[in-house]
Amino acid sequence: MADWNAIKTEYITTDTSYRKLAQKYGVRYNVIGERSRSEGWIEEREQYRASVVSKTIGAIGKEEVKRVKRLMRVTDKVLAKIEKLMDEDGAFNDPKAIRAIASALESIQRIQGVRAGGDAREQNARIANLEKAALSEDADNTVEIIISDELDSFTV
Repeated sequence: MADWNAIKTEYITTDTSYRKLAQKYGVRYNVIGERSRSEGWIEEREQYRASVVSKTIGAIGKEEVKRVKRLMRVTDKVLAKIEKLMDEDGAFNDPKAIRAIASALESIQRIQGVRAGGDAREQNARIANLEKAALSEDADNTVEIIISDELDSFTV
């Protein structure tokens, strides 16, 4: 007698075929196919795969959050050391120290995704202009949609 639970479980949780299962369990592959269709194994396999993908994405997301948090902690420590160096007398009399500080600050900004104030202002101005343009447009615009070689017109 075939172990149908084992066959079904292996089919759902792996990429194996009916033929390979038939060889492994000593059952004709068409009998496995018929049982699979009648019990909905294909749908269960798809659900199982979707569940695995979802769990994998969740786990990767959690790991990415941990990595970003670590990166931010490290850059915060570097930034604190730079601030301490800036408070020391004579730190800004050495051109090499100034270049090193500037380079470190640029790296921290890049790592942390900090944008310059000018970039943010420019982006906000663009958004405001787009909103203004959208509001000032005539409400009586028409959009033509072609469906099966017929021309229909809809007012938006």
